Amino acid sequence: MNREVPDFNARGFALALERLGFKDVGKGRHQYKFKHRNRLPITPGTRPFIVFPHDIRRDKNFQKALVRTLIRDWGFTEGEVFKALK
Repeated sequence: MNREVPDFNARGFALALERLGFKDVGKGRHQYKFKHRNRLPITPGTRPFIVFPHDIRRDKNFQKALVRTLIRDWGFTEGEVFKALK
């Protein structure tokens, strides 16, 4: 990733996933779970959903890891991900 990842909270990331075509398949007590409507991960062995905790605001490294997962494992471009996070 060449650009700085914008700061976002869990609800902002959930909205970004919805803009990218994911649907909410459940919200547990401590985490969100999203699955893409018609796209599977391009990396073999990756689970076909994304799970992330409710509290991600303070952890910048975890925010970067979530964005990297979308780019590397799901095949989205950096521009698509950053546009969805705005």
